[in-house]
Amino acid sequence: MTDAKRHAENDDPVASASTATVPEFVTHDGFVRRFPQLVLGQRKYPKKRESILTLLVSAMLEIDPGKQHTEAEINAKLQAWADAYGNPFGFDRVTVRRLLVDESYLHRDRSGAAYVLRARSPRFGYDWSIRSLDLRELVDDAAHRRAERKRTRSAEASASTASVEPWRESR
Repeated sequence: MTDAKRHAENDDPVASASTATVPEFVTHDGFVRRFPQLVLGQRKYPKKRESILTLLVSAMLEIDPGKQHTEAEINAKLQAWADAYGNPFGFDRVTVRRLLVDESYLHRDRSGAAYVLRARSPRFGYDWSIRSLDLRELVDDAAHRRAERKRTRSAEASASTASVEPWRESR
């Protein structure tokens, strides 16, 4: 028997602590960088878990944590989010609500009529300062920066073409 196999079979607390699952965490900087990129550039369901978590955090921002909400209130808030950001990814309100329940952020009562957004989840966390961000402003600023870069690259390409091919100007 190999040492690794013996170690795996042993209930050694040190070994199990080193393999324990650490909850994932969405940082403020990571969110500010990733969310506009997703919204402006991606048009299919994201494959990376960090991208999915970023979208889920953005969907939670308009829901008050700790407060009991009716299903209609949750649906209205998630539908507004889906219309603004989620539809290109196939994230409708039902899908987002299900993902939030699965990730242990949105707690549904037994009857399914009331929901409470938890402040924490054992599966993943996020920097609380993200809640103060204006998503529309974040996306608009990123779109403006992207358009400026595109104009700059276009102007640089035109200038380099003119200097490489001076015969075009003589006509």
